[in-house]
Amino acid sequence: MTGRALTIAQTADEIRNALREYIEATYHVGHPSLIRQRQVLLDQQGNTFQTPFLESTPRYTPGRRFAELTLDKAALELFARLTSTEHDHAPLIFDPPYTHQAAALEAAASGRSLVVTTGTGSGKTETFLLPMLAKLAEEAANRPQSFAAPGVRALVLYPMNALVNDQLGRLRLLLGDERVTSQFTTWADRPARFARYTSRTLYPGVRTAEKDRTRLKSLEKYYIALLDEAAKPASPRQKRAAQLIGELKARGKWPAKPDLKAWYGSSGQHWVDSKTGAFQRAVMLPGDAELLTRHEVLASPPDVLITNYSMLEYMLMRPLERPIFDATRQRLRDNPEEKFLLIIDEAHLYRGAAGAEVALLMRRLRARLDIPADRLQVIATSASFSGAEKAQAFAAQLTGKDVSDFDAVTGTLDLRDPAAPGSLEEAEVLASVPMDAYYKAETDEARAQALAPLLTYRGVAHDAETSSSALLYRALNGYAPLGLLVNKTMKQALPVHTLGAHAFPGVDPTLAERAASTLIALASTARLKPDDAGLLPCRVHAFFRGLPGIWVCLDEDCSVDRGGIPKGPVGAMYGQPQSTCDCGARVFELFTCRECGATYARAYTDDVANPSFLWQEPGSAFQTASGPIAALEPIDLLLEEPSDDVGNAVLKELDLVTGRLNPHDPGDRWRRVWVRLQQDDGHQPDADSAGGQKQPGEFNPCGVCGDHALFGRTSVQDHQTKGDEPFRALVSRQIEVQPPGPKPADDFAPLRGRKVLAFSDSRQVAARLAPNVQEYSLRDAVRPIILKGWSELSKHPVAPTMSLEDLYLVAMVGAKLLGVRLRPELTGTENFEAFTQVSESLERGALSDPAEFMQLYAIKDPPPQSLLRSLVPALRSRYYGFTSLGLASLRERGNLKNSVLAELIDIPGVATTEDEKLALVRMWLSLWIRPGIWFSAMSADWKGTKVQAVSGKFAKLTTWLGTREARRIFDAEWLPLLQSKFCQKVGDKYQLAARTVALDLDTAWGYCERCRSTQRHFPGRITCISCGADNVRSLDPETDEVFQARKGYYRASSRRALATPPGEVMSVVAAEHTAQLNSSQSDDVFSKAEMYELQFQDVNIAVPAPGVQPEVAIDLLSCTTTMEVGIDIGSLSGVALRNMPPSRANYQQRAGRAGRRGNAVATVIAFGSADTHDDHYFREPAEMVSGEVADPILTIDNVEIAKRHITAFLLQRYHQDRVPHIDPTTMPANLFEVLGSVGDFLSDSATLNRTNFESWLLSNEAALRAEVDDWLPSEISGDHRDEVLADLVTTTLHGIDDALDIRPAPAIVEPTPDQAPPADDAETSADEGTGAAGADSADEAAVAEDSGEELSSQRARDKLLDRLLYKGVLPRYAFPTDVVSFHVFDEDRSTPYRPAFQYAPSQGLTVALSQYAPGKVVWVDKREWTSGALYSPMRKELSEAWNDRRIYFECPDCHYATHVPWEQADRGRTGVCPACMGDRFGPGMNWLRPPGFAHRIGQPPGTSPDDAPAVSYATRAKLIADGPGNAQLWEQVNDRIQLNFDHQKLLVSNTGPNNEGYTFCTWCGLIEPTAMPTPLLAGTHAKPFPDKDPMCPGGRASRGLVLGTDFFSDVLLIRLTVSDPVTLRPSYLSSQVALRTVAEALTIAAAKHLQIEASELQAEFRPALTQWGGRGREAEIYLYDTLSGGAGFTQQVSQLGRKIFELALERLVECPAQCEESCYRCLRSFRNRFEHTQLDRHVGASLLRYLLDGTLPELSPARVDRSVQRLFEDLDRSGADDVHFERDAQVDIDGIGPVVVPILATKSSGERALIGVHGPLTPNVAPTVELHRVAEETFERVKFIDDLVIARSLPNASREVLDFVQ
Repeated sequence: MTGRALTIAQTADEIRNALREYIEATYHVGHPSLIRQRQVLLDQQGNTFQTPFLESTPRYTPGRRFAELTLDKAALELFARLTSTEHDHAPLIFDPPYTHQAAALEAAASGRSLVVTTGTGSGKTETFLLPMLAKLAEEAANRPQSFAAPGVRALVLYPMNALVNDQLGRLRLLLGDERVTSQFTTWADRPARFARYTSRTLYPGVRTAEKDRTRLKSLEKYYIALLDEAAKPASPRQKRAAQLIGELKARGKWPAKPDLKAWYGSSGQHWVDSKTGAFQRAVMLPGDAELLTRHEVLASPPDVLITNYSMLEYMLMRPLERPIFDATRQRLRDNPEEKFLLIIDEAHLYRGAAGAEVALLMRRLRARLDIPADRLQVIATSASFSGAEKAQAFAAQLTGKDVSDFDAVTGTLDLRDPAAPGSLEEAEVLASVPMDAYYKAETDEARAQALAPLLTYRGVAHDAETSSSALLYRALNGYAPLGLLVNKTMKQALPVHTLGAHAFPGVDPTLAERAASTLIALASTARLKPDDAGLLPCRVHAFFRGLPGIWVCLDEDCSVDRGGIPKGPVGAMYGQPQSTCDCGARVFELFTCRECGATYARAYTDDVANPSFLWQEPGSAFQTASGPIAALEPIDLLLEEPSDDVGNAVLKELDLVTGRLNPHDPGDRWRRVWVRLQQDDGHQPDADSAGGQKQPGEFNPCGVCGDHALFGRTSVQDHQTKGDEPFRALVSRQIEVQPPGPKPADDFAPLRGRKVLAFSDSRQVAARLAPNVQEYSLRDAVRPIILKGWSELSKHPVAPTMSLEDLYLVAMVGAKLLGVRLRPELTGTENFEAFTQVSESLERGALSDPAEFMQLYAIKDPPPQSLLRSLVPALRSRYYGFTSLGLASLRERGNLKNSVLAELIDIPGVATTEDEKLALVRMWLSLWIRPGIWFSAMSADWKGTKVQAVSGKFAKLTTWLGTREARRIFDAEWLPLLQSKFCQKVGDKYQLAARTVALDLDTAWGYCERCRSTQRHFPGRITCISCGADNVRSLDPETDEVFQARKGYYRASSRRALATPPGEVMSVVAAEHTAQLNSSQSDDVFSKAEMYELQFQDVNIAVPAPGVQPEVAIDLLSCTTTMEVGIDIGSLSGVALRNMPPSRANYQQRAGRAGRRGNAVATVIAFGSADTHDDHYFREPAEMVSGEVADPILTIDNVEIAKRHITAFLLQRYHQDRVPHIDPTTMPANLFEVLGSVGDFLSDSATLNRTNFESWLLSNEAALRAEVDDWLPSEISGDHRDEVLADLVTTTLHGIDDALDIRPAPAIVEPTPDQAPPADDAETSADEGTGAAGADSADEAAVAEDSGEELSSQRARDKLLDRLLYKGVLPRYAFPTDVVSFHVFDEDRSTPYRPAFQYAPSQGLTVALSQYAPGKVVWVDKREWTSGALYSPMRKELSEAWNDRRIYFECPDCHYATHVPWEQADRGRTGVCPACMGDRFGPGMNWLRPPGFAHRIGQPPGTSPDDAPAVSYATRAKLIADGPGNAQLWEQVNDRIQLNFDHQKLLVSNTGPNNEGYTFCTWCGLIEPTAMPTPLLAGTHAKPFPDKDPMCPGGRASRGLVLGTDFFSDVLLIRLTVSDPVTLRPSYLSSQVALRTVAEALTIAAAKHLQIEASELQAEFRPALTQWGGRGREAEIYLYDTLSGGAGFTQQVSQLGRKIFELALERLVECPAQCEESCYRCLRSFRNRFEHTQLDRHVGASLLRYLLDGTLPELSPARVDRSVQRLFEDLDRSGADDVHFERDAQVDIDGIGPVVVPILATKSSGERALIGVHGPLTPNVAPTVELHRVAEETFERVKFIDDLVIARSLPNASREVLDFVQ
């Protein structure tokens, strides 16, 4: 890319061109006319791109200076120091602050609570940090004695640890600054102190010296080691260590302790003083601003505590953290004028049930501190509220304060002045600027010349000293139309094409648009100096998608204007499917051969063997009242002459209007097509085609080139853009177009700060995207680095000796010269030190100094295998290799040439000259590309798989030689010589040796017009070596149109590398940033995510050590929603979205990350996938860019949630009373950490026990009721409040008793060596502290403290606190309680008794059943791990799970499922389905709740960038129980609707691929899909986990195992009753569409009415479990709370009765868009995107009307008319023999009179048939009364077609009519 800043238009065009070039290169089209047609299609807005939106980066108005604010003197004094530059300090804060920051300071100083709603990037953080600092300063200066008392003065609360960690950095920079600490010390003899308290804080549990030695070791290994290194004598490592410490401090990543070494202590010092027993290391020092460990916090609670709400819940519940609250409460009691400051950042993230939980937590916190609401001062911030009033109400509800307590602080935009519309004259001047000349200008002087019209008009004199950008700045600074555009786009992003109307109203629209385009283009580059901010700092929002496919008219003589494109094999081309072309011919989807680009069309037929009629779409398979509807079968139509050599095509004639094949009378419009010959084509697949399955209608192989794709798949493919690579193409170009930052390039960060933050809404998509982007990028960089390295080295005298064995050296040289980072995965003893040697040699001038060059050339280290795997495809790839791209070819090693030629004899007619002989040798060498080339460094696993041994006698060459004599001479004389010269023998076969061949960069190329293969030009011959056709022409790869379209994209980087001077070659380094990277070892100084954040900011956190591969900067960070919020990752000008976000609010947050501080044009690109959600927002980008933001909703009146918090409050009060003093030295540590064990609580002797708890509750009931009443939300009122308070004791005890209902331990199978390792027995008590196992087991509760590390059943078995949390008795903030982990073992650190893990990501089991299913690939940290075992660190959990197994039954027809105890049913039995009455209920399969999953130890991870196919998915939640049999338990809405509310069990299961379940070793947990068996489980096998006996005896495998989970929730069961002619038969598509639609409408209507988030409710349906369910007379919809345990929402819905159905009907009828089936304004959402095809509001509304008032279900006349018209048009096109179709014909019927028939079919014999359309729910019910009479009262032939069949499978609807008529 050019080095100068691009304009907005150029930026958008460059990014768009990247996608276009990728599509052209990847989806091969061979015909020049088709290439041009596709280019036109790709250039049309709406196909792959939309018009960009422009948003000016918001600027905010500066306010008064700090000195002018009404603040305490101490605060003003401190702010004055922080804004000064005294002692060479940089200002810490800016003066003046923004108006909203100043307003927040003054309001907070007066005691007001605040809700700050300024935009993203507006400095919201300062609106709470500065008031917090002012509050601390005021107390320290004015009341030093009060300030001396420990206690938390400000609590900063976040929803996630990533935000806590980010804010910790800001606190370090602020409170840890020497100016702040010294000022506070002057005032109060100590600094203001702060601490982070999360699971990342070292370390949980009671402190012991033994734990200190291990748990604090990471601090020594990193921080202390860095300090020691920096203190050593000067050296590169010392310099780097000192530099790194400075960088970490500057970014807030260094602890704010003035003397960290003194705090930590020396290595020989004891942790505990032997005399006093007191800790003497890692103890707070007087000057410490930061408290680094939990134990420091407990000993001296800090002034500022930052944590997350999940951790705060633990802190309130556990006695261990009581000192924090006791000290804070005491301080507040002693200082009644003081307020407690609560800061809630990103408040909008608290919504729904989870938000209600946090709201109650805030009230309990206030109760714990014993302060009224007016002593709680709140500052809440968010960028996602629609208005100030909504924000104030939300903040008050969240914190339990009155709305009047809150001031709303909003930002004031710094709007431009002047700002006014432009005149006609101004528009004309701007439009006259020759922008083409400006863009193409090679010099700045030429650019200035192009600007002459504008500069002259604006009175700016052109001088040679001033840059064109500076001239533009002078011309446009203060220009009113620009000010107007900036102001408008600062308030709302606008489409670029609408800006003309805003800037130049009243001017001709074309002129205005051109003028505005010129204005924004020039303004974006206008700046006085290169590093200054431009006049138009902005974000460009660009929406992209791949092509959904290409559809073409099959008439070669199509009359549609092609814009001068010559005639080709098809007519007009379309980017969306349609039935007919504007010329009247049929339109089909375009397919082409990926190998040769041959043109095909994809059609569908009901008879592949004898096709007679073709349709454009397959329809879908489903069941209807008239019988099963089958999907049509695909059939390929070859549109070019086939090859006789392939011989698999048969000629047909296609009627272009009707779609008939070989019609009796083809008419005027027909063409020739070829279909596949339906018999064994005799083709023998090559080595690559093994395993492929041929479909009878597909051409496999291609009928033109005779080739396959890999693995035997057909090479004839569609043009739907797929995979991650198009997204990679976009983001790579997005990085390229960014101007580089001021920091110079180096080996660590050669891209100079150009970055992209990529978002995905799936953790696994984000995890997969990182390696895919990096791997694809490296693949494109490998070619240019090899070519560059080879080109440079071959300029030296060693050229004749160079061979492919030098490839490693060549690649390293090229990488160094081009600035491409290589960072191969190293295994075993591999190293990458050679790259350092190469780099140093090149820096010493090896390419110009002969002596140094020989030192360079002598570097012969073997390459790492992973790097070799990246290099070899550049030689071998069929699509991306050197030969395929026309970049280089194989030739003999230079010093072999003469000896080879000297021994070769002539082959008459083929090779008699030296040139011909050499060309033939090189042709033979080129044929080795497919079997492979052997390098001496290749490991054994390359043999036979990646590199094959063959004879060297290639069939293609035999064919090419032509004559028998030529073949004889070659085989007898040439081949043995070539084998001896170039090959090494392997048995009786050969491998081409890399040491004998070299690269030829100066090849003369040929191109075969038939098979489109690229090959070396052979002198005097035009025969193709690939296909044998005499059709090879000379090829210039640089200019050939067809070749450039196909290969130009992949050639571009190589051509840039070889240019003079070389252009940029970019290899993007990517990393994942998801919750999966939360380390299973939480003691590390930086988590993986934090490390990657720093590397993304170009901070190298490592000091390079000898022999250690250096780190590299990260260019693309692939993340999930975590990064939406304000995590500081530095200046960023690129954001990319892999999918369209769920909502406008998500988009706003993500897009806001770009352009916060940069001076460039920031870009936000969104790349949509093919699903309906993404398609909608691609089509309607304005809804995403500038639509309304939905305000968060809190369901604070939820009684069920309140009960959980009451239980938590009462337990906390109980342990306060019973354990008034903390003494860990004399009391069990378990008590303080997790309230003790379950067993202790159930005994009467423990400090806390069940009996005593009940007694305490009863004794204090009145007082406790009053305390609860004080903080219980006022929204819970009336009878609900009275009931909650009255039942306080009984409700609490009932919930706890249910959670502690521990059944007797099951009978366990005989223990095996792996079931009871000593580690289990070692986990006894925490106070032993004698070993790592004992110590860690006591700390297990800490794993659950972070919102990203949920509970597991393991700890819930014996820890009281975890059991109550796990069972949902205590608050869990809407997190899943049934959580399992996917374990990746750390083989180096694991022992037989104590496994260690590299990663242990976790998910709720309902999600894990899909994501971690056996056989599924799980991407973590750029590697793919395969789920291959059921596993838990507690080995007994697996045997318990097996003993608790159940027998699972599922109906394949209606999908009702249940499970029963294994003793009560026979495995393998099939019975009658209790729902649909079908006879296929089963077979019974073992069902097991997995305790966790694992990647088998010893199995290497994969690194393939290919998208892994999904193996299996879990079902949606299924209701097991039937409805109550007692009619009195049902609430009758009317005769057709009944309701029943209850607490019920729901079942989620994964039945494995093909529903065959999984095969599971009950000894060791090894597991695999039954449908995909391997020999692994057949006998003895390796255990999947570390164990002292690594082998499992086997023989205990269970086949057909179903994995699942069940959970309880509140369920509203809705029974629907219908009667004839209405049917809801379970198997019918119509029933499924109607019930799914009604279920979704009920969910949406209920959520809206209750003012809750839509995600709080879910609905499913099933046949009623009655005698009528299977007959289609009764069906059931069940609505349930998604919060496990229930949240009370469905109970509220049940109380609405008829109203909820009326609201649902209103939702369906009154769609604002009046859509045909469903849309985002009525039913669709991101949440239900997988059900969009089952949503039809008209069908749903017809059912609801019937249920409510008995109206027979019918569709609107307009809907019926559309369906009739579609059916008629298809029938009319069918060209049915002897049948005429007429629309809306009036027919006289005897006894009835004239009747209008929707479709009348008449045969030449006079026979007729009357065709109509019936509603989906009323089979064979006539659409009109007259047609009903005809059908019932006459002998007329009448046929009614299902409306849904027409909509979903039109070909079958037409076929049904044709079969009836004929």
